[in-house]
Amino acid sequence: MNKKPSNNSIAHKLNVTIKDDRIDKKIMPSESYQDAAYFQLDIKNNENKSVAIDIYNIIDDISPELITNNFQYVITRNTEDNDDYQMMGILQSEHIPVSKLEDMIILSGEIPANSNYKYRVYLWLKKDIGKELFYKGSLKVNLKDANKKNVSNNIGCKNIKNAPIITDGLIPVIISNDGSVKTTKVNNKNWYNYCKQKWANAILVTEESRNKYLNTNKKDVLEKDILAYFVWIPRYSYKIWTLNTTNNKIWQEETIEINFVDTDTKDSGKSIGDWYTHPAFTFGDKELSGIWVGKFEVTGKINNPTILPNQSSIVNYNLADYFKTSLLFSGGSIQNNEVVFNGNTKYGLDKNNNTHIIKNNEWGAVAYLSHSQYGILNNIAVNDYRSEQNNHFMTGCGDNVADSSGSNICKIIYGKSNDYPQSTTGNISGIFDMSGGTGEYVMAYLDAGNNKSGLSDEWFKNANNYKYYNQYSYSTFNSNAIDNIAKCTLKTCGGDALYETHSWYYSMHNFMNKEYNFMKRGCGNYSGSRASQFCFGYGTGEGGAGTSSRVVLVTE
Repeated sequence: MNKKPSNNSIAHKLNVTIKDDRIDKKIMPSESYQDAAYFQLDIKNNENKSVAIDIYNIIDDISPELITNNFQYVITRNTEDNDDYQMMGILQSEHIPVSKLEDMIILSGEIPANSNYKYRVYLWLKKDIGKELFYKGSLKVNLKDANKKNVSNNIGCKNIKNAPIITDGLIPVIISNDGSVKTTKVNNKNWYNYCKQKWANAILVTEESRNKYLNTNKKDVLEKDILAYFVWIPRYSYKIWTLNTTNNKIWQEETIEINFVDTDTKDSGKSIGDWYTHPAFTFGDKELSGIWVGKFEVTGKINNPTILPNQSSIVNYNLADYFKTSLLFSGGSIQNNEVVFNGNTKYGLDKNNNTHIIKNNEWGAVAYLSHSQYGILNNIAVNDYRSEQNNHFMTGCGDNVADSSGSNICKIIYGKSNDYPQSTTGNISGIFDMSGGTGEYVMAYLDAGNNKSGLSDEWFKNANNYKYYNQYSYSTFNSNAIDNIAKCTLKTCGGDALYETHSWYYSMHNFMNKEYNFMKRGCGNYSGSRASQFCFGYGTGEGGAGTSSRVVLVTE
């Protein structure tokens, strides 16, 4: 491979020191990454604003076995004046094509104003490899403007075609930066403005308080009366920019071009540059004007759910429990392997409404809109809050940087800031917890005959239930988790934020396989810098301490 020099000085006010500039040695298998060889990288930001960095690994020479064996980059970070380095993430070289190893990004993040971050990038072989291998290479650091969108946008703004569909108990609201909520009329021109990244919000309130808020304008809503927050994702088509993982350059994000359309429009483009109506807006045999997506991960209790900020996410349940919980908002239940809705006066939704766990393509619809001119157009900052002591994850939290790994301090509290980089819009009107927080089960199923979700095989085979999940055929996706992503096509995965956004922002990308045939999104803050709105990982469908879910409401 061609030799590339490392870049140790990138700005007159940003001091970068790579203490171990080069590693030119044999890499020995070890019990722990902490015993392995590492780069020491010290970055001091003297600016009065955050700066964004990309850290690249430049490989000059390497044992061929390293790209097939379990060779890992383990990244740790220290922001204090001590020797306490915390692990941020693991990157296995076997996940990356050989052609990309020469100039491969291993971390994207931000350095806050007037701060000093220290990194150690370990090159680690697990003990069971059984032999020493050779590596020769260096690091390179690139500087970006943290306050500038890192993708260009010269697309004209167009209004949404379909006004948000308000149903009986759903109340349109405007939310201020301090989290205070006021009712609004559906025809109020200030309710939303997607051209200015202001998305439409609505709430469900308690049965006792409902009458005092329905059909009102500018009425203050008491926090104790709110049961759930939802955000409107309008129907749209997107311009196809890639057809497979090979022509979508790894690590290179771009603006997703969005065209809002009405329900009479269903674009069926097949080539790059064509328009393609996002499949999330087809629900069974219905073409939807849009969908209401839970603003936060599900909170409350498994049999008494809410969707609220600054609350603990419901964790440690299997997919069936989360799905049954999502049905409760509109009085749904599973009877004879079929979903039936009877309405729920507690939440104010009648039987004509439909609530369910977010599907994989519905997640994709939110993620794509977030990375268009109508959203944050950037990596969503990680919700890094968790308390190991009581397995507590707090909704709405965020950090000033996108690469945080885990903290018992909520750095940006919902309702306590002017900016919210942890939302899909960068402001309080967006959707939260889509990067980090917990790993969220979505309704995505690989029919590999290994169903541990708690939903019966008969339920998945019932044609009336097909609209509640995205099915991926094992006859196509029958390889390991890494190789399966390369089998995606527009027909099988279009809009799902899988192959089209593969590895954006260094995101984890573990597709389902025979053993782990259900999918999680956002990846949880355990994934550190590899969490994002484009991150995906696999699961068995069983419960987990760091796993939760999100609700979608269909009102038409």
